[in-house]
Amino acid sequence: RKRLADGTIEKYKGRCVMRGDLMKGMDPNNCFAPSPTSIEHNCCEAVAALRGMNDEPGDAVGAYLQGKQLPGEVVIARMPHGFREYDENDDEVYMLMLVPLYGQANAGNIWNRTFSEHCVNEEKIMPAEQAPSTFSKCVGPNCSDRIHMPVHTDDLRIFSDDTPAGLAEHDRLKKSLNTRFKMEWKYGMNPT
Repeated sequence: RKRLADGTIEKYKGRCVMRGDLMKGMDPNNCFAPSPTSIEHNCCEAVAALRGMNDEPGDAVGAYLQGKQLPGEVVIARMPHGFREYDENDDEVYMLMLVPLYGQANAGNIWNRTFSEHCVNEEKIMPAEQAPSTFSKCVGPNCSDRIHMPVHTDDLRIFSDDTPAGLAEHDRLKKSLNTRFKMEWKYGMNPT
């Protein structure tokens, strides 16, 4: 049940998940996805406050389902309870998972790689060297305006300078992310 602030039910949600504890042979190094620390979030907010930047939070809807698996990452899974487990020859039926599922050990890593590659290759917004889940880009004349975007799993915030170039890049980035990924923007743009 997804509830509103007053406790009433907004909608019912269901999600098919994979039992990651049953996955065998998964390299633990491929299960890690970087996430900004509270210090990184605080730094982005402090810079935004000092520069008078605009702030807009967003959420990638069904983020893990939007991840692009490499051929070696495709998982074969048993059927969930209640579904046909054997075929007419009494052979066990399996599913070839074309997208990562929640609960899959490396789903966060796959989503992070998919999103990061899009940001770097298509948006030309680069991750910080010491904070790989915080992206930044300079825009405008003489590269004087900034865009910052900390990304925490499927949640992100776009901070942009309150200038014509900053606002134009903010809108362009938001539209591009909407086109590539299904996004939900939470409150609209707010001055910091």
